[in-house]
Amino acid sequence: MPTVAEKKAAEQADTPERKAPLVHESSVKRNRAGTVYCQWYVTFPKGGIPEDLADPTIWARCQNSGATAFKRKDEVRVDSYDGSWSADCIVSHASLTEVVLAVKAMTKLPARTEHLYEDDLYAVRFVGNGYSVFRKSDDQRVKPDSYPSPEVARQRLLELYPTRAT
Repeated sequence: MPTVAEKKAAEQADTPERKAPLVHESSVKRNRAGTVYCQWYVTFPKGGIPEDLADPTIWARCQNSGATAFKRKDEVRVDSYDGSWSADCIVSHASLTEVVLAVKAMTKLPARTEHLYEDDLYAVRFVGNGYSVFRKSDDQRVKPDSYPSPEVARQRLLELYPTRAT
C-alpha cells in the first residue's frame, strides 16, 4: 500500500506544470520618464498570480519593443487584471528577453463591490484597464475599447440600441 508521500508525488506528477502568462506590450504604460529611471504601470494578464512576477521570461514581449523595454533601476507598479492585488517593484536586471523584479511591496486589495449595468442582451464588465460592453449570448466584447468609468461604458451600451425616429 502506497504511503501518503507517494500518493502526493503521484498526484503532482499527473498535474501539468502551470505556465505564467506573457505580459503583452500593450498592457505596459510609462507613467513618468526621469533622467535616471522611469516609472511604469502594468496591467498583469488575466489568470496571472503574484508568484508569476518571479519568472523573468514573462517580460520578453515588452523587452522586444523599444517603447516598453525596462532598464535597471526602473520602478514598476503591477496591478492584477481583476484588481485583487498590486505590487510595487524595482527592476534589478533587464536584458533583451528577461526582466528580474525585486518586489518592494505586495498589496492585497479588497474585492470589487460595485454594481455594473446590464440588461437582457448586454453587460458592462471590468476588463483590467477599464470597463467594456459584452454580449451575454456568446460572452464577446462588443465594443473593443475600454472606458475609464462604468457610466461611460453604460452610455456606449445604450448606443447599441436603435433610437426612435421622430
